[in-house]
Amino acid sequence: MFKVEPHYKFESKDVDLPKCMFKMDKIVGKEGVSLPGQGGTNGPIDIQSLEKRQDKILKELAEIEKEVKNLEEKFGVETTTAASTKQVTSGTAAVIGNIIHDVVVYANPSSPPHSLVYLYNRLQESYTCRTAVHVHSSVQSVPEKLLNYFGNGVTVERPEAQISLTLIWKDVKHGPEMRVNPSDQTPICGEANIARYLARLFQPSYEADLHSACLADHWLDLASFSLVGGNTKERAAAVRSLNSHLGKKSWLLESTSSFVDAVVFSALHQAGQRSGASGNVKRWLQGCESDRLFGQMRTLLA
Repeated sequence: MFKVEPHYKFESKDVDLPKCMFKMDKIVGKEGVSLPGQGGTNGPIDIQSLEKRQDKILKELAEIEKEVKNLEEKFGVETTTAASTKQVTSGTAAVIGNIIHDVVVYANPSSPPHSLVYLYNRLQESYTCRTAVHVHSSVQSVPEKLLNYFGNGVTVERPEAQISLTLIWKDVKHGPEMRVNPSDQTPICGEANIARYLARLFQPSYEADLHSACLADHWLDLASFSLVGGNTKERAAAVRSLNSHLGKKSWLLESTSSFVDAVVFSALHQAGQRSGASGNVKRWLQGCESDRLFGQMRTLLA
């Protein structure tokens, strides 16, 4: 339509095209830089900087150690460490201190965490416990036996209790949740993780033996990921693994029942593998049901 003069006068010869993207100083072979074992002016300076950094780290560690000791004195906890294993106090009273320990568990009534019965019975052996069961508004109805979940009929006033265990039936989607400090704490999710936490209250030293601790984690993970969260093939493989192990031992960890047995027992029930169990697994299930620590669980499963 019409011709317009260019705004800028441009000629290709005026542009200095780069030969590389960016320039970088040489590192290898640069004068003044001494390599390890070759000496040079920079060697002593590097050592001095490392010494200063080490002194700073040691100072920070000393401050942390001081803070830990202050916390131990404040809460009356005594700990000792060994070279290969972690030693903890045998007295359970030092674990929770002198104040009541509130534990609140939210669970869906369609998949009750049956291991909680076993854990409660173990806690009673070491602490004065009180229990309470409530129903959240997200749940329409709950069977009567779940309202009487702990089933012992023992009522302890709150000031007399060391541990307060509250179970709230709620429409939680991804397994039970536990809170110890609702205002500051992220919920502990999953029946196995709840069992780990509570087991440390009545048996603080259960992780002192690394082999037993690893074996416990193996069965707890199998319960969580293979039995409860797995598909049909994974569940069948988990049952086969259980059957093989129980052919050599009466219980999963020790010569008597443990919280790990309770968690796996509950997982088998939730996965629908309990009624069709056979062989060693069936014998083990019968042993669990007749164990006094499983107690109220027989009524809940009836």
